[in-house]
Amino acid sequence: MLRKRFLATALLLIPVFAGAQTLEYTETDPIFETGARVGAGASVNLIPKTLELSVNEQLRVTDNFSRFQRSYTTVGLDAKILPWLKAGVSYSLIANNSVSSGWSLRHRGAVSLTETVRADRWKISFREKVQVTHRTDSVNLYQSPQDTWVLKGRVKVSYDIPKNPLT
Repeated sequence: MLRKRFLATALLLIPVFAGAQTLEYTETDPIFETGARVGAGASVNLIPKTLELSVNEQLRVTDNFSRFQRSYTTVGLDAKILPWLKAGVSYSLIANNSVSSGWSLRHRGAVSLTETVRADRWKISFREKVQVTHRTDSVNLYQSPQDTWVLKGRVKVSYDIPKNPLT
């Protein structure tokens, strides 16, 4: 009964989220523009349950599937320091295709710490990530700086539903 109620609520909220989208019409841009993100990745445990190496690739297509917008190639290394603490480091090579200036490269590095707390069937994880992106196409450093530093935080809550055939 709870599952049916949750599914019905989720289906009723779809029009609310779709209605939140706004489309601005201009003479040069189409009203509707579609695109896609396609990604693939692989990971291997170098030391079981302790050290993991991952490689990911993501392509973004835009302008009604007529132009590659970006390509992300990411290599990451995650280490489980304690049963509740994980540290990670990653490097991303970003190829950005701008309509006005063509292809440009960016380098992105990140360091993260993730703490996980478990309580009965609940799992709460907190992640803090420091990320720096280096632009190689900057001519005017006052207009667009070469290095951009960002601190990102995430809280993730999950619940293990007992006797659920989907999990």
